[in-house]
Amino acid sequence: MKRIAALWNNKFSKDVFLTAASNIVLAGSGIIVNTIIAKHYHAAGLGSYYQSIAVYSILSIVSIFGINNYSLLKLSETSGKYNHIFYLNSSLAASIVSSVPVTAFALLFVFIIRAKLSALAFQSLLLVLPGLPFYALNAVLLSYFNAQRLMAQYSNLQIFKAVFRIAMTWGVILLNFSIKYTLLSYLFSDILMFMFFVKMLQNRKLLHFNFKYFFKVTQHFVFGYKTLLVSAVGELSEKMDVLVIGYFLNQYQVGVFSMASTIAKGMLVLFSSVQTNFNPVISRLKSGKPGELQAALTKIRNINFLIACGVFLIAAIAFPIYVHLFLDSSFNYSIKVYYVLLSGVFALSLFGYSGALFTMYGMPEVQLKIVSFSLLLNLIVNIALIKSFGIMGAAIATAVSYIFSVLLLNFYARKYIGVSLFKISDK
Repeated sequence: MKRIAALWNNKFSKDVFLTAASNIVLAGSGIIVNTIIAKHYHAAGLGSYYQSIAVYSILSIVSIFGINNYSLLKLSETSGKYNHIFYLNSSLAASIVSSVPVTAFALLFVFIIRAKLSALAFQSLLLVLPGLPFYALNAVLLSYFNAQRLMAQYSNLQIFKAVFRIAMTWGVILLNFSIKYTLLSYLFSDILMFMFFVKMLQNRKLLHFNFKYFFKVTQHFVFGYKTLLVSAVGELSEKMDVLVIGYFLNQYQVGVFSMASTIAKGMLVLFSSVQTNFNPVISRLKSGKPGELQAALTKIRNINFLIACGVFLIAAIAFPIYVHLFLDSSFNYSIKVYYVLLSGVFALSLFGYSGALFTMYGMPEVQLKIVSFSLLLNLIVNIALIKSFGIMGAAIATAVSYIFSVLLLNFYARKYIGVSLFKISDK
């Protein structure tokens, strides 16, 4: 079991800690930005902001076309500077090929449906969508740092992005600008991150700007389109509650729900730090003995459970205090919504580290089945319950879909890989 021992050595633990720290800052920045927007633009303003972000988040997955997953897989599996140069630069070329047309089409479509959008929604999308190509490039560059386990650099850049977005949101408010300009923080932070990436990787002599790489992208798209569907369907499912609320209700209700949703789902960011570091390990363990992967999955789940019990207890106590101290009375109902969401988030947090299990195992089509079934259930239950119970119905639907996705993930893990997420002991 040498590989399991290596998994839990100081390097792995340090990487998880660094990633967790940066993820906590990211989650904290989201809460701070939410609070700033809610206090100055109220629930309707927050709802408008989140609808634009929901569209951007879904399109960002489409723009990268799963190429970052291919890059992560290959940079994890291969060694040698030549291989790293090839896979990194060809993946960057592929991300340009995918993201630029997506961005152009998205902007064109926004103009086509302009009459159906409010003036604020139209202008907000025009400000946020140009950041898609930089998001795609950064996703590939981040995959290099993840694959090489350079988590200090990875974490520092994530923290920079979080702090920058807080600062820019404050700046927009101090200058008394419209809420739509807060969305520029996405574009500017990604541009600055890209500049930092280029500088660091040029020092490592890994970036080679050569047009030949644009003719070496076939395999990226062959693999990427499978993971694209997984990621896009997963992101659509994640944003389904906000989108359906916006369609059937109004921006005020979206704002109240988004406050509870952002903080509840933000808990998953903490536990995603384990997945970030575990993904490259999966690609290495899959070639080892079957028991090694099972032991790793069980051990991580048991540790997650102990951490989650403490973290979620604190979160359950803290949220009502936060609402009463920092927000107006229009957000009081978000407390009930928050507790319902928290039940599903707790279940997902225990097993979220295995969310990319099939993708890293080379079976993205199985991952697609899981997220597709979860999306379908999420859509049906959201529509059914929102009509009857409003945003509380959306919270119930989201919690149910999270629990269902965990059960489905375990079912397919047993069927295709022969491991169980629910095994009690790692022996």
